[in-house]
Amino acid sequence: MAKMLDVLGQLMRGEVPPPPIATLLGFSLASVEPGHAVVEFGVSLMDDLARRDFTINAIAYHPVQHAWRDPFKGADDLEHKLIRSVGDPNWRFQEDYLRILRALRFSARFEFKIHARTLEAAKANAQGLAQLSAERVRDEWFKGIMTAARVSKLLRLWMDVGAARIWLPEIRDAGSGMRDAWPPQQVVALAEDLPVRLVLVGDAFRPTVAGVDVEETIRSERVTRHVSAIAAIREVRNWVNVQQREAVAGVPGGVVVDGRDIGTVVFPDAPVKVFLTASPEERARRRLAQRGSRIDPAELAREAQALAARDHADSTRPVAPLRAAADAVRLDTTDLSLEQQADRVVALARERLPG
Repeated sequence: MAKMLDVLGQLMRGEVPPPPIATLLGFSLASVEPGHAVVEFGVSLMDDLARRDFTINAIAYHPVQHAWRDPFKGADDLEHKLIRSVGDPNWRFQEDYLRILRALRFSARFEFKIHARTLEAAKANAQGLAQLSAERVRDEWFKGIMTAARVSKLLRLWMDVGAARIWLPEIRDAGSGMRDAWPPQQVVALAEDLPVRLVLVGDAFRPTVAGVDVEETIRSERVTRHVSAIAAIREVRNWVNVQQREAVAGVPGGVVVDGRDIGTVVFPDAPVKVFLTASPEERARRRLAQRGSRIDPAELAREAQALAARDHADSTRPVAPLRAAADAVRLDTTDLSLEQQADRVVALARERLPG
């Protein structure tokens, strides 16, 4: 946001030339073609701005006269980090109920507050969300969760306004576990619709959601604390196993795969199986380093506790529990560097595999 305001400031002061046609986060800039420096301001422009959903999207710039048009004080709302509808919020939302969800997305993405009247109108018109197509709501939801500074805020806004009641009825209680709130079939259906996939990039598989690489995201604490609950759902595990097998089947020459039930359930006939272990403290240190987080005693202890809790949950679950395969080679890596670990595994593979 600071960068956007800086660019706008440079344009207003004439320090940088405006592009022939441009949009800056929803800010309409009147355009001119080279050699035709004529821009018609007047009824058409004002009508266009008056039809915008929010004041921060209703600011226009004249690149020839170096003049701004801000009839709804969108610049003030930007400065105060406020989402406010253009004109009567009830009329604005009734023109297109999706604007309610857009307001929630902008608020969660930019950490802006929704103006009291706009928020009140959003709640009053929430029932109109039921008239929207599932495709439009789905796309808006995915945009929201992919761009939100905090997904928890986006979810709270959906619940507060009433959008979750209509489109996410499974979420009965924000404090309840995902396993209780979502039926297994719906979790699998969501994974298919997004979709969730393993994509081969170079010589490594990368997890993607809706085409976006989430390799780093899935290692975050926010994801880790929910993994065991989801992993204990039989239908989810079966779906994941199929995805992994199909991904590996398309790669000639074999692959190296890791996971908590890889050797016992997913690929029980793998010719080489290694069960890696390490002390809780060392695993916690590695996870924090992988995230780029600071490594201090308090954070290390917290992460080690979280990993231990997940180990316990995964090793005691009735579906595909965490355990070493009977024919797996155990390797304690606590005091081994990454290079030493790789050397040990490669040596074992050369010993076990022909050629």
